Order: sequence, then C-alpha cells, then structure tokens
Amino acid sequence: MAWLLGLINPVGRIIDALTAAYAVKSDAKTEQQRIAADVHIAGLNAQLEVQKDKQRSPVFWFIWAWFAGVVAIYFTKIVLWDVVFGWGTTASLKGQAAEWAQAVINSIFITGGGVAAVGTVANALSRWGRK
Repeated sequence: MAWLLGLINPVGRIIDALTAAYAVKSDAKTEQQRIAADVHIAGLNAQLEVQKDKQRSPVFWFIWAWFAGVVAIYFTKIVLWDVVFGWGTTASLKGQAAEWAQAVINSIFITGGGVAAVGTVANALSRWGRK
C-alpha cells in the first residue's frame, strides 16, 4: 500500500528524503560527506522539479480533482446529511479506502506546508554554510 500512497503523494516522499538529506549534510564530519550529501540533495531537487512539471499538466489536475472530489463528496455527505439534517449515518472508511482518503487530504493540506518548510530549512542551511 505504501507504493500506492507514494504515487498519490510523490512530493511528500521527496520532501521527507530532502529533510533527511539536509540533516545528514548538517551532521557531516568530512568534506567528502558534505559533497556526497550535496549530490544526493541535487538529485532529490531534480526529482522535485520533475514532479512540479508533472503538476503543470491539465491531465494531472483532472485526475487530482476526481480523487479529491470523491473525498469531498464523502465528507460533505457526512456533514450535511448526517450532522446538519440528522437523516442517517455514514459508515466510516476502513482499510485501504481510509488510507487513500488520508493521502488525498494530505496532498491538499500538508504537502504545501512541507514544501515551504523544506525551502525554509534549505535557505537557512545555505546561508549558514556561506558564513
């Protein structure tokens, strides 16, 4: 299931790897370790750019809207039908469906914050390295 979540949210996986790579770079004891970390970071940044390019495609946004729309309909049904009008109860999502819905919600709300956090850390580390 993890590979499927990686397909739904590949940017999150890359951001996690970038965060770890910057931590390795900051803990590096030798110049060779710092260079190796820089090479790894450059590769991850290239992967991130590829994902950004993919997200510029209208096909990507059509598919993303379809997945997000299904989750939005489910939660709208819970709020309006079950809570506001009190006309019934909706079964909770279980198993892979719950993981899939969580990945969609994460892609909407969390990934953007993760990108901003990695950018902030990267800028701080690059300024620190120049001093």
